[in-house]
Amino acid sequence: MIGFVGQVRVRGGGYGDGGYGDLSPGLAEQLILSVLRDAALRGQFGEAATAYAQFVLLKELVSGYGDGQLNALLAEARDGTDRWIAGRPGP
Repeated sequence: MIGFVGQVRVRGGGYGDGGYGDLSPGLAEQLILSVLRDAALRGQFGEAATAYAQFVLLKELVSGYGDGQLNALLAEARDGTDRWIAGRPGP
């Protein structure tokens, strides 16, 4: 995980040139851990920084996918979301 975050920051370029050098490594690592552990995000991170990190990490995770692979991933995510919503008790 540390290696992946480091690669994302290096691959994205440096500060001020449109790259990801400003991606907080601590925040990125905590986001990944929160997903893997199905737990709340730990730490005091702002909403904008969290949204930026989510966008960058997701973009990098799917950057090598072709159209078919990405469509299959999105369909699987949608199906899982629909099943999760259907299993929730009503308001």
